[in-house]
Amino acid sequence: MRKVLITSLLIIIAFLGNAQTVEFRAFAPSVVEKGEQFRIQYTINSDAEDLKVNFNRSVKILMGPSVSTSTSTQYSNGKISSKKEKTYTYIAVLNNVGVFRINPASIKAKGKKYESNSLNIKVVKGKPKSKAKSATGVTGNNLFVRVEVDKKSLFMGESAVVSFKFYSQVAVSRVGAYKFPSMNGFLSKDIDIPQNINLNREEINGEIYNVGVLRKMVIFPQHTGKIVIDPFKIDFYVRKQLSSDDFFDDFFGNYQDVKVHRISKPVSINVKELPKVNQPSDFYGTVGRFAIRTSISKDSVKANDAVSLRVKLIGNGNLKLIEPLKIDFPADFEVYEPKTVQNIKQTSRGSRGNISFEYVFVPRSEGEFTIPSSRFVYYDLSKKKYVVLKTKSFKLKVIKGKHINTENNVVASFVKEDVKLIGKDIRYINTAGTRLFKKNNFYINYIWYLLALLIFITSIYTLLLSRTRKNNSDIGRVKNKRASKLARKRLKLANEQIKLGNKERFYEEILKAILGFTSDKMLIAQSELSRDNVSDILSKNGVKKSLINEYLELIDMCEFARYAPASSDSKLDVVYERVRKLLIKLS
Repeated sequence: MRKVLITSLLIIIAFLGNAQTVEFRAFAPSVVEKGEQFRIQYTINSDAEDLKVNFNRSVKILMGPSVSTSTSTQYSNGKISSKKEKTYTYIAVLNNVGVFRINPASIKAKGKKYESNSLNIKVVKGKPKSKAKSATGVTGNNLFVRVEVDKKSLFMGESAVVSFKFYSQVAVSRVGAYKFPSMNGFLSKDIDIPQNINLNREEINGEIYNVGVLRKMVIFPQHTGKIVIDPFKIDFYVRKQLSSDDFFDDFFGNYQDVKVHRISKPVSINVKELPKVNQPSDFYGTVGRFAIRTSISKDSVKANDAVSLRVKLIGNGNLKLIEPLKIDFPADFEVYEPKTVQNIKQTSRGSRGNISFEYVFVPRSEGEFTIPSSRFVYYDLSKKKYVVLKTKSFKLKVIKGKHINTENNVVASFVKEDVKLIGKDIRYINTAGTRLFKKNNFYINYIWYLLALLIFITSIYTLLLSRTRKNNSDIGRVKNKRASKLARKRLKLANEQIKLGNKERFYEEILKAILGFTSDKMLIAQSELSRDNVSDILSKNGVKKSLINEYLELIDMCEFARYAPASSDSKLDVVYERVRKLLIKLS
């Protein structure tokens, strides 16, 4: 029995390993010193053969390729995942200064030929190491910190990205105590970065440093003029080798961690006022690039029933500072405070996402009403001008509803599904005469017959319902099976819109295809999907990071192009093909 289980497990692992998409990638440092030895590595997540590289004459190969293979298996949430990786490593050297291109390599896997990415390597001359060193061997030139800002001049309301970084040419074993500035004069939001510091190589004045990012944030200025970002302080522990007369100490290594204190230099940012020329009177300081969409829950309603109007702003900029839009509802409408929902992510390109406002109102009299269009004004940094976006206007037909004493009505919730009228549960005393019937009267017998028939029909219905539920108990399997079918249907509709030249409808069908497929495939309600959580959902279901990034890029592209078609330069057939291939990979 044990042998059977082990064999089955190995078969499953082998199957899962074969099912994954083949990825063939090349890696090398982005910058090296002249004459420095470095690695060029090619990795593929599959069994492969016949590697062919195409190095130019400037690249001198000292060794390689050395081949290594690794396999890892994980069991999580009842699922087994297997990852196999094969690595080809070359030791190389470049003896000339300049930028050199490593052409793509090729390899055969699963009967197909795959090509890697190309590489660009910058070679610098380097400088002789200074002989003037402190007692620890650390100087201000081989270990220092900086505050780096992607923009030194901003408009009021414009964002900038601040990075707190260290540059090192020595062996830093760990980071100690630190104190970051309070960012006076700015509103700031942290950008998520890995907890473990990843070191990258950078060239400064002909020398190469290992660079780590300690903290990253998006900042928005609160006033104009010169604003200074104060220095930050930090302690590093540098590994120093101790000299010893003991042969074994020198052989095995005798080290000591020495604390080194570093302080950055202050950084000044110039904040300018936005242009006053052609500035609309209803501009309230929003800067960035946005699209808008509006919807209404009903276009026909009974008096005293609740209706919901939603306004959604999508884009990048100071989203958190946007206030609900002012909408002139008809005087007969009872309007409640709008509900605000924010879905904002801080990235290296600033604040991105969307913000929604939901306005709940109750028409109190019948008739035909118009909810007028409302304006949203922002300053577009790329176009260097003020842009006006308008919400849609809506016609609402209100028909006569039940008479309600509005003096005793209380709204229990501000959400459209939850708006209730309290006071309806108390009935008035019936002043009309009541008809009584004698025993064994025809009407009483008739009522009993109807009651028996109703019980019989209810029993049959319950039995059929129970059987239907049993047949469809595996809802997840049903949804999973229909995911690809519905996605193909949506893509077909989108393809028809290409021929008709209808961009807005095309992007609408594309979005429905992507989100509907994800909802059915991952067994998650579409209303629970958002740009922030979809990355975690896909990752937990074993989707690779490259596919997740492509997925989010397509969602952003479609969302923005759908509501701001004039700003979209993407060809519809190219977008269609990218989405089709993405859904095939996710299937």
